[in-house]
Amino acid sequence: MESLKELGQLLLWLLTVPSAYLGARKATTELVKSRNIRLVNLEGRMDMTDNAVQAVLHDSLYRQCTSVIYRGSVTISELDNIEHLFKGYSGIGGNGTGEALYNKVKSLKLIDDKELIEH
Repeated sequence: MESLKELGQLLLWLLTVPSAYLGARKATTELVKSRNIRLVNLEGRMDMTDNAVQAVLHDSLYRQCTSVIYRGSVTISELDNIEHLFKGYSGIGGNGTGEALYNKVKSLKLIDDKELIEH
């Protein structure tokens, strides 16, 4: 009688384990799908953020560069600021007009900050 009881417990266990395994597998699959969707959404937001940052850096670079190009000279601190802007701008894929303006500024006469104030 005892072995019949053990056989029953074994059969119950054999029926329960595959069901639990399949349930866990399904839950894991759903979790992975959910994480993949979140990852795709996050990557999309990161792309949009990069584009927005690039646009803001381009605008600032454009304004700074056109100002000193119009004047015909660049101060040491202006050039330093423009170099920092360009480094960030080019680091996230910006180029084109921003790069052309940056190169033009680098070719301008370099003046001391005091020299600009005196004029």
